[in-house]
Amino acid sequence: MNQAQSPSGNSAAPSPLSTTANSRIAITSLPAILQQAVVLGASDVHFTPSAGEVMLRFRIGLELRDMGVLSSSQFTTIDRATRQYAGISILSNQQVEGHFELVVGDKKIGVNVSVMPTVNGDSILLQLQTEGQINSPLARLGMSQQEQDIVSDFLSRGRGLLVVIGPPKSGKTTTLYSIISTIDTKQTPVTTLELDVKSKLIGVSQNKVNVDKGSSIGEGLKVLVAQGKQTIMLSQITDGTTVTTALDATTSDHQILAGMFTSSIGETVGFMRGFKAQPFQIASNLLVVVNQRLLRLLCPFCKQPYTPNAEEIGFLRQNFDLDTAVKNSPQIDAFKTYEPANPEQTPPPAPQPVAQQAPAPAPADEPPPQSYPSAQPTDPNRAHALDRLVIPAPPASSLVGHSILERISEDPAVLNRSINEPTAPPAPEPQPLPEEQLSQTPTPQVVVSQPGEPVVKIPPINYIINHLKLYRATGCEHCQNTGYIGVSAIFEVMQMNEKIGEAILGGGDSLKIQHAEESSGMTSLRMAAIKKILLGDTSVEEVSRILSLLSQGVGILT
Repeated sequence: MNQAQSPSGNSAAPSPLSTTANSRIAITSLPAILQQAVVLGASDVHFTPSAGEVMLRFRIGLELRDMGVLSSSQFTTIDRATRQYAGISILSNQQVEGHFELVVGDKKIGVNVSVMPTVNGDSILLQLQTEGQINSPLARLGMSQQEQDIVSDFLSRGRGLLVVIGPPKSGKTTTLYSIISTIDTKQTPVTTLELDVKSKLIGVSQNKVNVDKGSSIGEGLKVLVAQGKQTIMLSQITDGTTVTTALDATTSDHQILAGMFTSSIGETVGFMRGFKAQPFQIASNLLVVVNQRLLRLLCPFCKQPYTPNAEEIGFLRQNFDLDTAVKNSPQIDAFKTYEPANPEQTPPPAPQPVAQQAPAPAPADEPPPQSYPSAQPTDPNRAHALDRLVIPAPPASSLVGHSILERISEDPAVLNRSINEPTAPPAPEPQPLPEEQLSQTPTPQVVVSQPGEPVVKIPPINYIINHLKLYRATGCEHCQNTGYIGVSAIFEVMQMNEKIGEAILGGGDSLKIQHAEESSGMTSLRMAAIKKILLGDTSVEEVSRILSLLSQGVGILT
C-alpha cells in the first residue's frame, strides 16, 4: 500500500508537521508522529498532558527527548485516533491497554498502547517494536560464545533456576525471550507468566497476570507447578511466595527462567535469603545468573579517535583490568613486529596501525528493549484498517518539524539512510604519534613461536597502553548531534560451581560471593565494558555512566 490508512479506512497521506519559535508543533494525524518515531529509531512515544498543552517526547536509544508541545485540541484528535486504531473505547475513563500494527516502508512495527487518564487528560504511551526484534539470537545481543554455552548447558539439564538481573530498561525480557526461542517447544512445553506480554512467541503458552483482579506471579506459578514438568518463564520475581515456590519447583525437576531487579549476583542471593530461602536451596537450584546492562554505541559517522592522557589511563586502570583487556584486544596487533626464525627466512611484513573498523550501528528499527504493555487480541469483526496502519517510507515533504525533525526533513538522504539502515563510512584514521614518542624505542618482549615460524616481538604493555587509540562521541546529523546510534548489551554470566556454592552455604556476604565468582574465571561486567571501549564501540564516558562509576566518586578526567 502506498498510503497510510485512516481510521475510517480511507487513504490519507501523513500530514506534515510544522513548528514555531515557541516549539509548538501542529500535528494533524497519528501516522505523522509514528513516521517520525520510526525514522529516528524511537522505541517509545510519550504524550504527557499538563495545563492547556501536551508534551511530545520520543525515547531514542536510552534517552527521552523532548520533541515539542501540542495544544489540547490537537491532542484530542490524536487521542481519539489512537483509541480507534487500538480498539479502545473512547468512553473509557480507566487505565486501558491495546495493540495495533503499522508498516513503514518494508518494516512491520507492533505498537503497544497504554492509556492512563489524569486530571489534565489522557497520558498515552506508545511502545514500538519491530517484528522479530524481541527474540534476537543471543550472539546478536552481545553474548559471547562461552556465555551462550553456559545458557545451553542449563537448558540441557531440564531443571534449575536461571535469573536475568539488572535495573529497569536493561533488556532482561529481551534476553529471556531470546533464550526461550532456542528451546524446541515441540519437545519441551514452555509457559510464561508475565505482567506485560511484550511479544507473541511461537509455540509458547503466554499468560498475562492480572494484578488488578488479585492475581500474582507467585500464585500462578503454584498452579503451573501442579500441572507437571515444564519450562516456565516469569517476567519478575519480586516477593517471597515467588522465590520459595520457584526454588521448591526446581527441586522437583522444573526448569524456571525469571527476571529480577537486582544489580549483582551477591545482591540476588541476599534478596532470596531475605525471604527465608535456605542457603542449600539457593546453592543447589540457582544454577545460572545473567547480569546485564545496556550501553549506547558510538555513531560510526562522527566518532573521533584520540590517545588517552595519563589521567584517563589512570582512571581505566583503577576501575578496569586494563592490562589484561589490552593484551587480549585486537589493538595489540598493531604493535607487533616479526623477525625470521633464521637468517635465511624472510619475515612477513609488520602490520600497520589501522583504526578499528566499528561495527555497523544497531538498525534504526531496533530500539532498546522496553517494558511493553499487553497486546490485546484482534477482534475479527473490526475493520482491517483498524488492526494495521500502513505507512509508506515517508518522503521528505512529510518530515517538517522542529529541532531534530526539521533538520532531517531538509535532507532526504538522511531520511533514506535512517530507514534503510545506514552504512557506516570508514572510521577515521588515527593521527600519527608525535616525533618524540616515535623516537622512544621500547625494549620489545619476545613471544616464543613454534620452530620455523617467525619470532613475534611486542613492546612492553605500558608502552602499548600509552599509545592506545580510543574513540569519543562528537555528534552529527546522523545521530541527531548526540554522538551515539543504537545500543548493545554487556553481560556477566555466573554458572554455579563448587567455590560459589561454598560461599553461599557459608553465609558469605556479597563481597565473598563476588570473590568466588572472580576466581572462577567469569567475565565481569567491567571486563565486558572495557572490551567495548577498546573495540571502539563505545566511549569511556558511556561505560562510566552505565556502571555508575561517577556516583562512586570516580570521575572521568578530561
